[in-house]
Amino acid sequence: MHEFIAAIVGGTVITQVLFWTLVTMVAPIFWVWMMIDAVLREEREYPGGSSNEKLVWVLVMFFFNITALAYYLVVYRKVRRGTTPAAYGAPAGYTAAAPATPAV
Repeated sequence: MHEFIAAIVGGTVITQVLFWTLVTMVAPIFWVWMMIDAVLREEREYPGGSSNEKLVWVLVMFFFNITALAYYLVVYRKVRRGTTPAAYGAPAGYTAAAPATPAV
């Protein structure tokens, strides 16, 4: 009976060691992946509409690594990078010509 209990406890310990080893190896990779996405994403692709939304996400993720999971759930899964339409108005670099004045 003691061998059976020892096997269960030993298996549990080994399982936990393997699980936490995997988590500690994957979490930094996931964090870097979300940081790269946050930096490359356009400002208009963030929810909330604030002009500083991108900066806030990048800084919060940089200082609090666990927020990469929140970023994944709130931003990354909702809108794929580059799929939102451009903002309304003239395209970048466009300058409107002065209206023609009628000759008198």
